[in-house]
Amino acid sequence: MKKISFYLLLFSLTSCKWEEPSFNTLFDMVLIDGGSFDMGRRANDNILDTQKRDDEVPVHAVTLGSFYLSKYEVTVKQYRDFCAVTGRTAPANQKDENPVVGVTWNDAVAYCNWLSQETGQAYRLPTEAEWEFAARGGNKSQGFIFAGSNSLAEVGWYDANSGRSTRPGGQKQANELGLYDMSGNVWEWCSDWYGPYSKEPATNPKGPSAPSQGAVHVHRGGSYMYGSSYCRITYRGGPIFGTTPNVETFTNNTIGFRLAADAK
Repeated sequence: MKKISFYLLLFSLTSCKWEEPSFNTLFDMVLIDGGSFDMGRRANDNILDTQKRDDEVPVHAVTLGSFYLSKYEVTVKQYRDFCAVTGRTAPANQKDENPVVGVTWNDAVAYCNWLSQETGQAYRLPTEAEWEFAARGGNKSQGFIFAGSNSLAEVGWYDANSGRSTRPGGQKQANELGLYDMSGNVWEWCSDWYGPYSKEPATNPKGPSAPSQGAVHVHRGGSYMYGSSYCRITYRGGPIFGTTPNVETFTNNTIGFRLAADAK
């Protein structure tokens, strides 16, 4: 029964000619080869200095194993399928082909867990380090400020070009790894709690074990409602200014997510 359910799910989500399902094709999962990189704001990241934050430093060495990341952000249609099966409230006034927004971190994790049960493949959210490594282009990085370019207009939807709305994935240029919308369109939840960086080298870091005061889980990439400085690869969402957030229920209409998975 689970195998039949998996095939039906594949056909629904791809909306294309039938093919024998595989892990890579179900959500266009891209293999990100592991490697080492310097995480944090670098000297050449000189755009809009006034918007830089101290939490982007110190730059520190990170080593990651290989993992998978979805080529696109999870769409409204994909999330509605989950809601229909689980009885959750489906997103309203959002277009099926656009990335889903207005989901809590717990909603995103629940989606990953549900999809894992349906398909037999273990999906999850990326760690913050995995997200930044992939956004930079992994081992193919050309050192861009945004994910795939030094010109945000080439690779992302932000306040100057979005029309104040999310856009379907894949309409802009991909980054060096073939990933779309890592800068702009919607913020993306990561698995980590937000917290300050350490200067010490790290291998496969998972972030703090508990939330910081006034902060939620990390979200990365900026969005259609934000300026270009927020869409830089190194910019970190997490602190919620002017209020004490409920970390279990916090969300807004600019945050979505994409899928990650361990490499086998």
